[in-house]
Amino acid sequence: MNNYEVFSERFNESMEASDLTAADVSRRTGISKAMISRYKNGLYIPQRESLEKLAALFGVSPNWLIGDSDIMVPANKGGKIEVVAVEYELIKSYRKLSRANKALAEDFVTFLLQRQGDK
Repeated sequence: MNNYEVFSERFNESMEASDLTAADVSRRTGISKAMISRYKNGLYIPQRESLEKLAALFGVSPNWLIGDSDIMVPANKGGKIEVVAVEYELIKSYRKLSRANKALAEDFVTFLLQRQGDK
């Protein structure tokens, strides 16, 4: 997979996970809808300024978004956290779930944490 394909895949995954439309992304970042369409279709990779806006919007590392890293680094109140490969695969699977199934997954994780006494 080339860099354009990697970026397009991760961009689309991030939009879906964030429940954002192309119009939403355009409005929140100031990037034109036409350019968002090009990103979605793997025709362009954003320049640094736009990449940083997109990464901030999605809560991921710019390097992950463009495929330079396999570590997704979501924003966290305490700074940054690294996501290892198995966690990344779980995140990818979670993002494919419907909203209803995401809610079930979240409930199940809460249940497991309570069962082990971590919540």
